[in-house]
Amino acid sequence: MAGSQDTALYNIKKLDGTNFPLWKKKIWHVLVQKKQIKSIKLKGIKQEDMDEDEWSEMDELALSTIMLTLTESVYLNVADEISAYQAWLKLSDLYEKESAASQVYSLKKLVDLKMKEGTPMFNHLNEFNTIYSQLSAQGVKFDEPVRAMFLLITLPKSWDTFRTALSNSAPPDGLNIAGVEESLLTEETNRKTMDKGKGTALVVRGRTKEKYKGGKRNQSRSKSRSAKGMSDIECYHCGKKGHMKRDCRE
Repeated sequence: MAGSQDTALYNIKKLDGTNFPLWKKKIWHVLVQKKQIKSIKLKGIKQEDMDEDEWSEMDELALSTIMLTLTESVYLNVADEISAYQAWLKLSDLYEKESAASQVYSLKKLVDLKMKEGTPMFNHLNEFNTIYSQLSAQGVKFDEPVRAMFLLITLPKSWDTFRTALSNSAPPDGLNIAGVEESLLTEETNRKTMDKGKGTALVVRGRTKEKYKGGKRNQSRSKSRSAKGMSDIECYHCGKKGHMKRDCRE
């Protein structure tokens, strides 16, 4: 049971060589939760007051935790490492690239990101923040207003009016990312509510129109029946059909 709970709690994407910055942050917290982080913090050096067996067991568990979050191709690069810290160092040497090339790649992902019409706003915000986290881990960070502007740029054409209104209402110190995200989610909810209202109005309008048409048809039928009935009536005064005695002019 504990194993399955751990899998659910620590369900992080395996390191595949392209996601090292985010993986490194997450696996660090996993090691903290599992009380295995000392192997990394102490750089593989046992404290004098620690029991040898206790240290060895903790280090082996930390190494296992790390290895189980690697894809097969990455695992093969560190398969021979016998300590958690040595595996940690090697992975850092191989994949922790804060070069201009990797920064440009991540920045391009952010610039190219465009929200598709109909995409839930919550999902889009998650995608945007994931890319930004990767950039941040690579040493590329933006001020709050710039980050907020990047987010607004990713919105589709149907959000043009909202984007302009929000930009024009920005405070002197610029937009705040948390405030922009909250505004986007609120606007999405309002739009859904309005769409439902329009749909209800159309249904009611259609029913009213149909009822009106039905009423007119019934009136026509009544008039038709009345006219047909009068043609069979015979006047008792003159003997002609089509009118009654009280209406007779003879």
